[in-house]
Amino acid sequence: MCWEAAGECWEAAGECWEAARECWEAAGECWEAAGECWEAAGECWEAAGECWEAAGECWEAAGECWEAAGECWEAAGECWEAAGECWEAAGECWEAAGECWEAAGECWEVARECWEAAGECWEAAGECI
Repeated sequence: MCWEAAGECWEAAGECWEAARECWEAAGECWEAAGECWEAAGECWEAAGECWEAAGECWEAAGECWEAAGECWEAAGECWEAAGECWEAAGECWEAAGECWEAAGECWEVARECWEAAGECWEAAGECI
């Protein structure tokens, strides 16, 4: 009976060691899965970092574009101001041209009067002859 009990005890101990081995095997698989998960999380963080870096570059580029747009707006304002000055100068030229046209009209009137006087002189000279 002692040997029988010892055999049952030995058999129970074997089952216990088998259960312990399966438990350690499961724990090893769990640790392996946890390591893979940790590695994947690291890759995810790395990708997120690259994404933030790209976003930073994008914001930097947007800032440069905004700055360039501001410079263009400033240049456009200067062009608009210059165009206004040109328009004002053109108005002054148009006014001067009007004055010249008026003076030319007066000169034409004087020339016509001179021509009439010359015609009268010519006529009078013809009567004298």
